[in-house]
Amino acid sequence: MENAKKIIATFLKKDSSEITETTVMDRTAIPGSILLHRMYSTLASEGFNITNQNKIKTYGDFVNTLNAIDQKPIENQPISKEVTSRTPLKSSSTDFSIGIDLEEIANMPIVTDYRENKFYIDTFSAREISHCILQADPRGSFAGKFALKEAIIKADNFYQMIPFKEIEILNNTSGKPIFSDFALSISHTDTHAVAVASKGSFQQVIPIQREKQLTRKEIEQLVKNSTPNISNNQNLNYFSLVLSLIAITMVVFFNFTR
Repeated sequence: MENAKKIIATFLKKDSSEITETTVMDRTAIPGSILLHRMYSTLASEGFNITNQNKIKTYGDFVNTLNAIDQKPIENQPISKEVTSRTPLKSSSTDFSIGIDLEEIANMPIVTDYRENKFYIDTFSAREISHCILQADPRGSFAGKFALKEAIIKADNFYQMIPFKEIEILNNTSGKPIFSDFALSISHTDTHAVAVASKGSFQQVIPIQREKQLTRKEIEQLVKNSTPNISNNQNLNYFSLVLSLIAITMVVFFNFTR
């Protein structure tokens, strides 16, 4: 386990001798979801495979999880997702929910070949990788898809149990990101990618008159009180605009305060 300690210590910016059972190693200790995924990908490349990272808070949890996997009978171990991925992923939840995520592009590793790197292979599907490497800024494109996956998980915890690469964000002919049952929005700066994912019906949202221009106070109140449900396309488009404004505001504020 010394090798695992060295890997974890690198991402925690500690000496491996400081790693104990109580050492926190979740997203509260590692700055950024991308770095957390990179750590587990590096661990997996050394044989320390963890299928559910969300349950691990400390190094002790990490060790106990590995021991439980080693002791589990082969016939009771879950079938690989690669085998069952033909079944469409879908949550049974119909409640409205929203997830927002902001990622730093610099946290995406610089590699020679994205199709051969362990982190990118573990995190993105072959189709996602093919799309991103053709973009003007591949790392920015990867960061955007990563942020969308995180936003989807925040909007519906069902997807916490799904491997990241199985949450496949594709693009339609106009380039817009798509994922079943979700409305997605994404924006980039030179340094960050921000994503918004929403799902569910919006029947209970305050009715919006198309011809009425809302004041800033009314928009803030709408967002604050939204337990949402807009039933027609006109209102859905307006609500999507509000979500985009929130995302853009986050990016502007973050860069202004840097």
